Amino acid sequence: MKALKFLIAGMFVILFTLNLMAQNKTGIDFYKGKWSVVAQGPMGDLKMTIAFDEKEGKAVSTITDAEGKELYKIVSTEIKGKNATITFIGSQGSEVPMDFLPKDNDHVAGSIMSMYDFAGERIK
Repeated sequence: MKALKFLIAGMFVILFTLNLMAQNKTGIDFYKGKWSVVAQGPMGDLKMTIAFDEKEGKAVSTITDAEGKELYKIVSTEIKGKNATITFIGSQGSEVPMDFLPKDNDHVAGSIMSMYDFAGERIK
């Protein structure tokens, strides 16, 4: 009888541990890596690669084209929970916010200046 109780308790601990390990990532751990993003703008679609990383405990990012050339200079990268905001210098020289919202573990959506929508997929 004691062995049965011990076995049931052990199975409960294993299931609880597996459940904790399956929790979704947040913060920089969620965004870290490269994302293929397509933004819909007034002059057509803009394809870009956005990379997130962490340096000295802070989130950093880059925005490049298909050849790896920097498209925009990043002013700041902020991540709170699963939401991220990149602020970059736009073509007119002003600061432009780009807000990310997760759809699932490998897809994001969002807007640029709260006007132009974009969709992104994690590059594996």
